Amino acid sequence: MTSIFVFGLLPESPGKTLTSRAIVRGLISRGLDVGVFKPRSGHNYWYQYDAFQKCKEEGQLFCQDIIELTEARGGDTLPYVLTNPVDALMAPLKIENYLEKNCNQFYLDDYHTFTHLVMERYTFYETDVTNTLCINSSRMKDVLFSEPSFLKDVTSKAARTIQIDSLEAWNQVYKDLSSKAILSCYRKVCEKHGDILIEGYNDAVCPEPNLNYDIIVGVAPGVAIFYEPERFTQVLKFMRDLGRDPLSLRAENILEYLKTDKIFKVPSLVSREKKDTDTLSEKLSPIVDYAEKKIEKEYQISKNVQVN
Repeated sequence: MTSIFVFGLLPESPGKTLTSRAIVRGLISRGLDVGVFKPRSGHNYWYQYDAFQKCKEEGQLFCQDIIELTEARGGDTLPYVLTNPVDALMAPLKIENYLEKNCNQFYLDDYHTFTHLVMERYTFYETDVTNTLCINSSRMKDVLFSEPSFLKDVTSKAARTIQIDSLEAWNQVYKDLSSKAILSCYRKVCEKHGDILIEGYNDAVCPEPNLNYDIIVGVAPGVAIFYEPERFTQVLKFMRDLGRDPLSLRAENILEYLKTDKIFKVPSLVSREKKDTDTLSEKLSPIVDYAEKKIEKEYQISKNVQVN
């Protein structure tokens, strides 16, 4: 199996999913069996309401990105909760709750991610799929989210529900559960497919320290950069040896230490070209071609190792 990791060079809208969709569809059209994996994600109830409607239909929590990646892949696939094992649902704050109290506090609260958290799902796979649901009990009245039927539905399907009331509690839940959830689901996805594309979370460069990658792609508006994977792994190890938590590392922390392999321009695209994945993969065909070339190289290395 060859693994491709796509991460953002910028924290906001770098183009990860756009590039990932093009690579997945392009490689599948060339006959490869590529699975998709989004280890960790977060999405907004208000701004990504279409995705939430899909969640309501299935009675589960998952992100917009994994829906788009799955559609790009096409054909039979695994449940969204398996290919997206950790997902947080966020929502805007209700500004009217602050109008008669302290408007300045609204802006202070709005700055912090925890105040927007509605719930987070952790999925585990052993012999079957099980979910743990983490619910922000302290902020529910302050966020623009009123879906009691959905909350009841996902709670009823969870093997365990955890109520949290602080950022510290949320961080502890993630520390306790994320690695086991991500790795257990990753193993199942690897069993299903020949190769795998892993899409990162914002500009985080290490969604899970125990995952290894054969192909590394950093993306920003207008560009996709292939980096040497060995150097990438060495840099993460170096940072860890310095006492840095790998999960906290962002692109800006490591870019100057990476070694560039190949740089591709990503053209400006109209909405129709972005939406149609076949057209998208054609527009980004040089990137797909290079990814295929790298996969073929990894296959050859693997064959040589087996022969020797």
